[in-house]
Amino acid sequence: MISFTIFIVDDEQLVREGISLALRKYYRVEAFPSAEAAIESMPSNIPDMVLLDVGLPGMSGIQALEKIKQIHPDMIVIMITAFEDVGTVVAAMKLGAHDYVVKPVQMDALLVTVRNALDAVSMRKEIQDLHEKYLKENLPCFIGESNVIQDVMDIVKKAARSPDTPILIQGETGTGKELIARAIHFRSPNFKGPIIAVNCASIPKELIESELFGYEKGAFSGAAKGGKTGLVEKANNGTLFLDEIGDLRLEAQAKLLRFLEEGEFYRVGGTRKQKILTRVVSATNKDLLQMIEGERFRLDLYHRIAVVKIEVPALNQRR
Repeated sequence: MISFTIFIVDDEQLVREGISLALRKYYRVEAFPSAEAAIESMPSNIPDMVLLDVGLPGMSGIQALEKIKQIHPDMIVIMITAFEDVGTVVAAMKLGAHDYVVKPVQMDALLVTVRNALDAVSMRKEIQDLHEKYLKENLPCFIGESNVIQDVMDIVKKAARSPDTPILIQGETGTGKELIARAIHFRSPNFKGPIIAVNCASIPKELIESELFGYEKGAFSGAAKGGKTGLVEKANNGTLFLDEIGDLRLEAQAKLLRFLEEGEFYRVGGTRKQKILTRVVSATNKDLLQMIEGERFRLDLYHRIAVVKIEVPALNQRR
């Protein structure tokens, strides 16, 4: 993650320093007190993301957003606002803002927002590349042409035809589990829908449930006043890819199980059921059966996610 560059644009020094401190260990960070200073540096120093305060002196955050999008249409911009004004937020989103955070900024939540935004942009590029590569008649030989790999590809082709069948992909790290998940998606009838990838191991344990299922306003301390749509909901009419599902804590496992059984869920702090249709593809490099024996993974959830199992062979088995 250190290769990403993030601009922080805020006229409050304490805010700039606080956000810089939180992000610096993961990303390259540059801070600016004004939009003019940040934009002036962009011709020779283009960031991957801009965290942009709405209430800047001089050029406002909204004006700066419009200017940045004119110069760099694909730039990720996350707005920072001292108060959640619906009109301002909507205006920013219409101009191309990716997301927003409210002051005082909760650093753990900001880290998740930043990571998800960067992942989403990377994912869009990957999806475009994979779409061109994998929507051809034959699946790619991106992991080999041995008989054992062709067996895997046969399972992928068959499993992809049923858009509501949960699939579990098991294999060592680096064996191409996510590429297989994307190949399944683009072979499915719902390939025009979104594919939302979630790395269960990278999201802090205390945030995993709200990230997956979203939350309503006031659900917990620091929750955005307007609530938040979860990743499960974003995968509606598409595919939800749960990478490293073995790292999902038991409380979140129970809620995921309920969703898989009913196709419905509640946002954190919510009382209204959300109903969506999505295929769930899970992946792990762990021995889930061993985890079940150790009471670290639910047996009933395992049966739900492993309706179809795909074992990805290790690299040394692909000759």
